[in-house]
Amino acid sequence: MAIRLLPFLALLLAVAPAAADTTAIEGRYGDAEGCALTAEGAAEGAEGGAVTGADFFFLMDDEGISTAVSYCAFSPERRMRANGLEILAQCHEEGEEEVTPFTLTLRREGEGYLVAFPDGMTWGPLMRCAP
Repeated sequence: MAIRLLPFLALLLAVAPAAADTTAIEGRYGDAEGCALTAEGAAEGAEGGAVTGADFFFLMDDEGISTAVSYCAFSPERRMRANGLEILAQCHEEGEEEVTPFTLTLRREGEGYLVAFPDGMTWGPLMRCAP
């Protein structure tokens, strides 16, 4: 009897939908100025000066979040919590070599994300950029 169940279980597993990765950030999110940039351009802006005429912008993807004056690289270590997605990040300011670790919380805010820092500061909501 158990031998007959094996092919059935294998078939069941093959057709079962894959579980969605709830810890991945699909696409790019930002404000109007951030969405107008490429991801590479935004990282360069945080590294060596603004690449846009805007004084400030936000651009986030699965690798990190950029502003005109800072960049936070996201770690693959992520946890779903009751209040959102918890991500370990390494952040640095423009022109600074020192890296500061933060545990950020990303909460869904309608169609976008709100990024919360441990001290209560928030960025966003960041809306999904057009493809």
